[in-house]
Amino acid sequence: MSQYINVTFLGTSSGGGPSESRNCSSLVVDMMGDGTLWMVDCAEGTVRQFTFQPRGAHGQMYLRSSRVTRVFITHMHADHTMGLITLIRNVLRAPPTTSDATYSTFRDPKRIDIYGPRGIRQFVRTIISVTHTRSHPEDFFVVHELLMRKDWAAGRAYSGDAPMPDASESEMDDEGEGEGVPETRDASEEPGESEEETEEEDDEEGEDLWEEPSAPAEDGLHPNELAGRDIRADKRHFWRKVVSVEAGGGEVSVDAGPIIHRDPCIGYVFTALPSENPHPSAPPYAPRKLVILGDTSDPAPVLPLCRAPPPSLLVHEATDAYIPTSVDPQSKRSRELVAEKCVERGHSTPEMAGAFARRIGAKRLVLNHLGARFPAPLMNNGPRIRGAVLREMERQASEAWGGGTARAALDFTKITIPPERLPTPVHALGPEMMVLDGGDSNDDAPANGDGEAGGSNSQSARGGWGRGRGRGGERDVFRGRGGRKRELDAVSPGGSRGGRSRSQGGRSQSGHSASRSRSFKKAKELEDTAVV
Repeated sequence: MSQYINVTFLGTSSGGGPSESRNCSSLVVDMMGDGTLWMVDCAEGTVRQFTFQPRGAHGQMYLRSSRVTRVFITHMHADHTMGLITLIRNVLRAPPTTSDATYSTFRDPKRIDIYGPRGIRQFVRTIISVTHTRSHPEDFFVVHELLMRKDWAAGRAYSGDAPMPDASESEMDDEGEGEGVPETRDASEEPGESEEETEEEDDEEGEDLWEEPSAPAEDGLHPNELAGRDIRADKRHFWRKVVSVEAGGGEVSVDAGPIIHRDPCIGYVFTALPSENPHPSAPPYAPRKLVILGDTSDPAPVLPLCRAPPPSLLVHEATDAYIPTSVDPQSKRSRELVAEKCVERGHSTPEMAGAFARRIGAKRLVLNHLGARFPAPLMNNGPRIRGAVLREMERQASEAWGGGTARAALDFTKITIPPERLPTPVHALGPEMMVLDGGDSNDDAPANGDGEAGGSNSQSARGGWGRGRGRGGERDVFRGRGGRKRELDAVSPGGSRGGRSRSQGGRSQSGHSASRSRSFKKAKELEDTAVV
């Protein structure tokens, strides 16, 4: 997939909210590249957040609640679910009236699919029924329940009578996996066992291994409801390919797994896979993965879902944090007390979020679900101290992560995941892009834009080309000094930055190392600023 993936946070507060500066939990992901939105959690006031979003230069709204087609609920707490009925009413059309039959234009039927743990179907049916909610007869909602196995008790997998030890209590092996994490290998990793065979084994184990759905899928349907699925966890406690759709010539899929909280909770893994049969001239792209977790004090059980490839983004809760008095003079709690209370309530600190990001090799880390004691900086709430507190939380997470700078989300924070191009093998390039060995230049490895030897060859004849090595098969066009237009063609992967530029007036450009260095630096600046 070559399109950008955007994640926009609509609510970033924990259950202590909503507050003046934060709504409770919800975010939307644009995975398909066509404007449709997939939502994770839907707290009270989520629909209202769409109207509060920052507008474009001409007042346009970039996100619309009517574009939400799927909702993924992590757990049944009120600060993650109470906006769901209002969202359904806004996505589906109102019942038609007599005037609608005469004057209204035809519109495509609407549908919204909802995924969540046991209880979500009964929750939606009950509230929609008792509030006498009705929609257009051609519009429907569908509720799918993710049913856990009964050997996952109180948020923990166990074998026999022995509970699963915390990952924090177990020693780490060479690859960083806790020995206490249950065996959760993918079926594809086991020789001779396919996904279909795994499902057959689960069926043979008996119907009583899974919890019962909160309401029958096909009985007691609301007039605007279609029968959903009862999705059973496999023997490794995962829900594989809860969603799998084609998008951008590739595939977008959603996997899920249980994470440890004081009540049953789920983490979702969104994966965008490139096309298996791309056009010969299309550049190759790497898969991208988003890991979005619900409330948790230990997400280690979903570790196998979070690797290969490493996530492009991890969204991890940070409900509480130790803030030293040097940052906030009003802070009175010790580091030990904060950690103890946080885990006791089933939540995480920034250090815990950073440690998990390190374990899975996340490329980006965003802290979400911040406690009510950490409001966003506003003009009337001491913005200097509030901003310093959030920066301290980011610092703690970043140090534990070691992979970059973590970010504490605010309402309407937008994270963009650009497409990741793979290096193009030299043999995959056309003849016109191949670099021929040799040349008439006497240059001795002039410096390039990265400060390394460029290894470029130049042809001294009038009108010849300066040739060099570049990265990723990319072609950049920019204007150098004097407004002259230059083209840079990268022709081999992993090489130092180089390029080729047309000589003018019989002068070969490849002999001017300093000029090329400035040109490549300018190209790199333009490339780095292409995505904000």
